[in-house]
Amino acid sequence: MKNYNETEIDKAYGFLQSQSQVLSTGLRTDMSNGSIRVLHHIGYIRKEITGGAGTIQLITAKTDKVDGISTFNGKKLDSGEAVVFNAIAVGFKHSANQVSPAALSYGSTEEPAIRNAKLIVSQGPRKIVELPLLDLIRADRDMVKPEDRYYNLGDWYVLADEQAIDIDIKFPEDVSVPVTANEHDYIEVLFKGYQTIDNK
Repeated sequence: MKNYNETEIDKAYGFLQSQSQVLSTGLRTDMSNGSIRVLHHIGYIRKEITGGAGTIQLITAKTDKVDGISTFNGKKLDSGEAVVFNAIAVGFKHSANQVSPAALSYGSTEEPAIRNAKLIVSQGPRKIVELPLLDLIRADRDMVKPEDRYYNLGDWYVLADEQAIDIDIKFPEDVSVPVTANEHDYIEVLFKGYQTIDNK
């Protein structure tokens, strides 16, 4: 299993400093004062997408931060809580029953509507990620090593604090997730990296 050593932490923090122009004034000030550090973090959202088509917003202003379902509280990260990440994983689950998204184990899928859709992450005019789900869908947990469950983006990206975030699944035109009576489909998106916290 990969160890998150000081070198990677330094790289993450250095990248965050290089992107300080997109951060809140308060966070920039705290970083310049040395009162902020970064802590290993996996941000995630899990949501039902039964019959998904067009563009599905995975987080909205009504999204609640709930253990096992979402690390996002609404569309904005709290002041001082920026996230830097360099890997993403997407998981899918078809369930015979409607359950909490936190009650499922997610993995791969051969469903074309899912595999041919795109993940789009943005903050205002700043597009952060636009990639096909085919590349991001994680293998079933028992099929690969933990470090291979994520798609390595090859660079760092930042979700700034105090700014609205859009995390969308965009399906191809005229394509939708097939609906089976009384059955349900769920998706998870995970962002692997670091989050800023007070240096206490």
